[in-house]
Amino acid sequence: MARREERKEINLDQVISYLTNAFNKASRHLGYKNHNGTALYDFQVEMMYLIDDIRRGPKYFAPKRITAANELIDRVSNYQD
Repeated sequence: MARREERKEINLDQVISYLTNAFNKASRHLGYKNHNGTALYDFQVEMMYLIDDIRRGPKYFAPKRITAANELIDRVSNYQD
């Protein structure tokens, strides 16, 4: 039988730092007004919930949440008013 490869554990601090920086770069074109009701505010709230799930949620959900965060970053970078 083939031996199972051991999976590397995800460094969540490094991933969260990367996602935060990528989100900040992607959202620069939305400006700095982030009061309730703006697109930037809505994106920031969604991103922070994903980051919180990655940090405090079960580790087996982390890859799915990381994928969702990357998809959100893509949506933010392609968002047009």
